[in-house]
Amino acid sequence: MVQLSAQTHIRNDAIRAVMDRLRAEHGDCEVDGGATDQWELHMHYGSLRAAFENGGMLIRVAAEDETCLSYMKMIVAGHIAGQLGTTNGLGWQGDGKDAGTPVFFREITVQSSTRLSLHMQRVRFSGHDLGRFAHGGLHVRLLLPPAGRQAVWPSMGADGMIVWPSGEDALTVRVYTIRALNVADGWLDIDFVLHPGTETPAAVFAQSARAATSSA
Repeated sequence: MVQLSAQTHIRNDAIRAVMDRLRAEHGDCEVDGGATDQWELHMHYGSLRAAFENGGMLIRVAAEDETCLSYMKMIVAGHIAGQLGTTNGLGWQGDGKDAGTPVFFREITVQSSTRLSLHMQRVRFSGHDLGRFAHGGLHVRLLLPPAGRQAVWPSMGADGMIVWPSGEDALTVRVYTIRALNVADGWLDIDFVLHPGTETPAAVFAQSARAATSSA
């Protein structure tokens, strides 16, 4: 399978130490290449190669698809941001999106909502291109916009990190397990626990969820 790849070259006095810490944290993923100033990791989502050259660090990530490539960029960018407090100077060249809607994001709408029990509500969502949710586990992050506001979805920054809406547009993020999935018909089911006596955003959403309507 042809792999996608992207690279970045970072010039920063501390970048070598920062990347050495990433290397140490994932030592069990390292491939022994025998070189002094370069190393390679084979990780869950793809591979990472780092080489110290031209007064900076050349970092190359590769993966089998755009989603995994985006995750690899986020691993690098998240580590650098955590160590340096900034991703200034980090920009990617090569495959994958460096702006706009994340490749792994799917917008879904309510198709139906069914009470299963006193404390459980099942919501069926419809959407397009749901095939990626049929592999690698059935856990998803559900993003709920504020009630009564037009949804503002996250976007990708040039550094490979997700840019989240903030303030009045801030999203509620919850992790759920997909209970049923039909890729061909474009729907998935998620069960919501209705916590008694506690008004949580996800529970309130599930109880009030109604099928999306369209006007002529």
